[in-house]
Amino acid sequence: MHVIEIEAKGDKFIRVDGTDYQLAFPLPIVVELEAKIGRSMKTGGDWLRIQTKEVRDILFLGFKTHHKDAEEVADKIAARLEPEEIDNVINAICAATCPKALAKWQEELEKLRDRLKKGLTLPNVPGADAR
Repeated sequence: MHVIEIEAKGDKFIRVDGTDYQLAFPLPIVVELEAKIGRSMKTGGDWLRIQTKEVRDILFLGFKTHHKDAEEVADKIAARLEPEEIDNVINAICAATCPKALAKWQEELEKLRDRLKKGLTLPNVPGADAR
């Protein structure tokens, strides 16, 4: 049973114990986030490379705009995350910040999966057989 459910429609929410928490990343929050994690979050690609160690801080700052208890909620989520749920949370963050980049990445991933199903090798892999 998953502790966290992800809503992917409209505004982005993470549901914890039946309560929805809205993620928002206006420019002042992004600037604060960059200072906190020590790297740029300017492009969709930056958001797609979220590291596990950054999830708690990103959640806290993403909740900060809409929730007075943002830090408490971020701590609660981080403490209860199981490894398989980390990807779900990162996907929700990416969907809230860069939906086009996430969609493009998912499309490219699906193309690679199709290539593998057909027995083709992956492109741009050193030493790979380009069948």
